[in-house]
Amino acid sequence: RIIMMNKQKSTSLSLTKYVLLIPLVTVLVVTNHAEALAKKVEKLAPVNKVIQTVSQQTELTDRPLPLISAKQEQSHEVILASIQKGEIATVTQNVNTQNEKVAEEPVYDKVDQMPEYPGGTNTLMKFLGDNIKYPTDAIQNNISGMVIVQFVVDKVGNIKDINVLRGISTTCDNEALRVVKLMPKWLPGKQKGKNVNVKYILPIRFSMDNNEKDDQIYTTVDQMPEFPGGTNALMKFLGENIKYPADAHQNGISGTVIIQFIVRKTGEIIDINLLRGISNSCDNEAIRVVKIMPKWIPGKQKGKEVNVKYTLPVRFSLQ
Repeated sequence: RIIMMNKQKSTSLSLTKYVLLIPLVTVLVVTNHAEALAKKVEKLAPVNKVIQTVSQQTELTDRPLPLISAKQEQSHEVILASIQKGEIATVTQNVNTQNEKVAEEPVYDKVDQMPEYPGGTNTLMKFLGDNIKYPTDAIQNNISGMVIVQFVVDKVGNIKDINVLRGISTTCDNEALRVVKLMPKWLPGKQKGKNVNVKYILPIRFSMDNNEKDDQIYTTVDQMPEFPGGTNALMKFLGENIKYPADAHQNGISGTVIIQFIVRKTGEIIDINLLRGISNSCDNEAIRVVKIMPKWIPGKQKGKEVNVKYTLPVRFSLQ
């Protein structure tokens, strides 16, 4: 206390200096604080952008989603942002809006009631017999056997997905497929009283009886087929029946048209083909006349009548 009493008192000037220092210190403190705050805001700028994006995304997700068809699949990405220890965590959430696909209708192998050809099995056999044509090359090569065809009879009776499970030759297989494609609608199969798609296996037999086995087609035989009355009668028949086409006559067209056909063992003319022609009109005329020929005397091999290929030249000559 004695010391304090003896100490000199501060002058007014000194007090004034202290008062002036207070605002200066305050300005310095505020300035430093502002700079630090600016840097912090700058660091948080991306966060603000993300928060703004999330806000906009939230507004969008609040709206009802558009309808999507069963065949469409759409994934919506929802961004969730959070600030943890100065980092931005982004979470992706996939929202699957795809409707369940309608499962394809099954195809049955066995059902309560199998599909049926209209009219039953006998009618089916008749249809096959009336429509199948035994391929010529199969007859020539003595090919026979069973072609197994598989197809699907759908729930309305249509035949589809036709294929050969086992074949015997290209021509026989194709003939079997051709005839199956010609079939009318079947009576569909049923499972638990309901029409369903059913796989069906149909065996189609290509079989030659004793007469058909002898239907081999020969090119040379012991005794060649002959027009009734012989070669002279044939030439007379052609001369009397062929009409020289007007356009060929006007254009001076002449020459030999070569026709090939088969004389069956019964004498009938079948499988008429043009081997070489000279003009459309002359070629067609030659074919027309061959078609109106009477039965021939069939060829013979080892004393037995057989089918024989025969080549006939038909001459068109201007006089």
